[in-house]
Amino acid sequence: MFASLSFAQLSKTNSMTRIAELEKALGGKFFGTSVLLLILSGVGLVSTSDAFGWGSAFVLIGIGVVLVDGALEGAIFGPRLKMAAETGDAHGQQYRRILTFSSVSHLALVVFAVWAMVAKFGA
Repeated sequence: MFASLSFAQLSKTNSMTRIAELEKALGGKFFGTSVLLLILSGVGLVSTSDAFGWGSAFVLIGIGVVLVDGALEGAIFGPRLKMAAETGDAHGQQYRRILTFSSVSHLALVVFAVWAMVAKFGA
């Protein structure tokens, strides 16, 4: 979420070519690292829990959210953001519009997963 907000602000004051360069240099490194840490922490939490296992509904929801979010980013949002940054208008309006929709989608999925885990949905 921080990266999305940062890139949105940068797109107001920098050229879209510069945004594309920054996204290419930083995006994959931070996104990949954060997803890896998320997966490892989830595996660690479930593996050390005596009360919940891999078949718990909220654990499966969490796994599903990671998969759906990754698929959305890899197949839809990522390519469109890259294209908008490389070929978009000078003011970055299209880029910010896609980035906003991407951020809202990611946030909605995370809120759903956190709700399922806090409520221990299906437990």
